[in-house]
Amino acid sequence: MKFLIIFLQPAYIIAVTVIMFILALPLSAESKETNKNQSTIYLSDPDAFAWPSEKIYSEGKFLLSSGQHPVSSLNTEAVNMMLNGEYQKACRLLEIGRKKKPQFLPFRYNLGLCYYRLRYFQKSVLEFRYALLLMPRWSKIPLRLGMAQEKLGLYNDAEDSFRLSIRTNPLDLTPYIALGNLFFSRRDFYRADQYYHHALKLKKDYANALLGIGKVLFIYQRYQAAIRILKNIDINKYPDYDKSYHYYYGESLYKAQAYREAADQYEKLLSFPNADFFSTNAVELIRFKWELAKKFADAQKTD
Repeated sequence: MKFLIIFLQPAYIIAVTVIMFILALPLSAESKETNKNQSTIYLSDPDAFAWPSEKIYSEGKFLLSSGQHPVSSLNTEAVNMMLNGEYQKACRLLEIGRKKKPQFLPFRYNLGLCYYRLRYFQKSVLEFRYALLLMPRWSKIPLRLGMAQEKLGLYNDAEDSFRLSIRTNPLDLTPYIALGNLFFSRRDFYRADQYYHHALKLKKDYANALLGIGKVLFIYQRYQAAIRILKNIDINKYPDYDKSYHYYYGESLYKAQAYREAADQYEKLLSFPNADFFSTNAVELIRFKWELAKKFADAQKTD
């Protein structure tokens, strides 16, 4: 028996070494920004983890792959469904794709996004964890993982994921904002404000950093100061800005009794039904606020 154990040890070491080598392959991946909304992920050996061996790239917040293979086509169809707000259909389609090609990164990542939008946060965490194993050096995966963990109340895990995202790409401002938002949700407004200001130091007119500062001012009931900050944000320069901007701008205007302008902001927010804001906030609530602000605005006009 002792001889058998000694004999098996080299085979065990070789097997573990091979597995570790395979898992390490994506570590040589690079991410190149081609424009503000699209980047391409170059895999050193795509066939080791996913087929087809085509370029995987991000467009907006989703992952796509080039080519006309059925795997790519199915993924693209699911993304189009999500863009049209058909998350349940997209979820079923991605689950079919994941079953056929469990190591195809876009299926895992996009399914995590889909689960997140449907508020299946535990499932979302599992998909992003798997995606992170496939692509450890793409900063968006730990970022999205942290966002899902935060929704589950796993605040320490979420903080660790956001910090991993920063270590992976220190120039990406989004994880700093995510950390600020994490502390904001925990009512640690001082630390939240620190992270918003840190992002602002890296880019002085960054929309989501200014939004964060405006949110803190709103919480401190400094509505006019919040309005000044939010009014000067150039959202046209940052098309991927956090759509909760319209909520906090609208709320600040409402508190300042600028009801017509507040109604405009609520209406603008309702024009983004697929925004992350609505993953945890009901559309009906914003519609109610919109109608109420319009009524107060009409009453002001008649006075």
